[in-house]
Amino acid sequence: LLRTYSAQLRHQVILFMLGGMVLASAYTLLLEWRYFTQVQQFAPSFLSDFSSNGTNPIYTHSIDQSQTPVPFLQRCKWWIESHLYWLVGVWVLGTAFFSLRFAWNYLALTSLRRKSSLILDPQVLQLIQQIKTSLGLRQKIRFYSSSNLSSPLTFGHFLPVIILPAALLCQTSPALLEALIRHEMIHIRRADFLVNLLLALLQILFFYHPLIWVLSRRIQELREEACDEAVLRSGCH
Repeated sequence: LLRTYSAQLRHQVILFMLGGMVLASAYTLLLEWRYFTQVQQFAPSFLSDFSSNGTNPIYTHSIDQSQTPVPFLQRCKWWIESHLYWLVGVWVLGTAFFSLRFAWNYLALTSLRRKSSLILDPQVLQLIQQIKTSLGLRQKIRFYSSSNLSSPLTFGHFLPVIILPAALLCQTSPALLEALIRHEMIHIRRADFLVNLLLALLQILFFYHPLIWVLSRRIQELREEACDEAVLRSGCH
């Protein structure tokens, strides 16, 4: 539907959809919380009536399910409520697993940065400064090179870091090097690292929801396309 529009617009639309899903989940959680709060308030009188009459004060007559079929969604709700403890346990294990995966990836990034070397080549540093000025970036950006990378890598927001493959600095033409560095700096200007953190948090909390993974992957793809479009608009080819 939006294929003819820019990657930046499609990126923003999907982010808006993802935000709507989170708000809907929060609203559902609020409704359930109010429901269980009301149940706790009526629990003492419920138990008193049950113990004195020996019958359930809510369901005082039997229901013939052949004449009154229970809707499918209602049966699903009853099944979830009857297995709530098991489902919460699975959710806790899942969030713990994906939290550990996130921590492991972050430690791998910090380890890669420590093993990388600062870029000291005057020509590369001059090119970096020219690109920063053209993009209006004023924050300090640390540039490293690493022989363990095959493509550039950017992470961090308040203290951003860009790691370039060592082979790229030696074998790439100045025009292509400028385009690659500009692409990474545009990620910083767009605050894509903060979006990545938000996506990682949603993947931890909603790991069971396939749409979260589909939208997250699409957001990452459109993010790269949007940066490429911005590089082309700047005149780099």
